[in-house]
Amino acid sequence: MTLDLQDHGAFLQAVEDATLPAEAFDHRAHLRLAWICLRQGGEEPGTRIAALIRAFAEAKGASGKFNPVLTRVWTARVGVGLEAAPGDDFDAFLALNAGLLRPTPSA
Repeated sequence: MTLDLQDHGAFLQAVEDATLPAEAFDHRAHLRLAWICLRQGGEEPGTRIAALIRAFAEAKGASGKFNPVLTRVWTARVGVGLEAAPGDDFDAFLALNAGLLRPTPSA
């Protein structure tokens, strides 16, 4: 079976199952995960995002790469971006929030 990374549900499932290749979970993919989870809402989406990233890192043998503080910072930044661009097109969201693509948050 081929993973359809364009489908948000399939992408989320691949992160949850840790079947997404580690090299595909780059900065943009982290942003996408936060965007998907924040759009889904529910209780404590930030906690869910952190848990998914932590579990994915552990499953890939890279638990040392998980940083809860950076995860909270980026989740908050994606949340602010969603307030300005609440649509359902991730590429359009990034176009309106291009600063998110810089992997080092700036003040």
